[in-house]
Amino acid sequence: MLNSQPLNTAVLNGGADSGPDLGSDWERYAPIERQTIYVLDVGETRIPISSVQATMRTTGQSYLQAVIPSGNAWAATLEGLRGQVMQLRKGYRYKDGSLSPWK
Repeated sequence: MLNSQPLNTAVLNGGADSGPDLGSDWERYAPIERQTIYVLDVGETRIPISSVQATMRTTGQSYLQAVIPSGNAWAATLEGLRGQVMQLRKGYRYKDGSLSPWK
């Protein structure tokens, strides 16, 4: 089961009212000209994330943990993505709403 309850902090990469469109509240962060944003591409699906942690082991399984804002909205989609390739990507969102190319 996914935990999508708030942790008493503002979400930078989305939130309950922004859905999967990578929304933001610029007034809260003025005078910022751009935001660093991260997404997790799983197969052909792009998922907004607010934090990530990876552990790589030389023996045993390595793993990646990602916090997904409004995670319950993604639960059904995530179930169908088992076994897909995951790519963590970094980009920028500018004040006019445009996005930089993903790295």
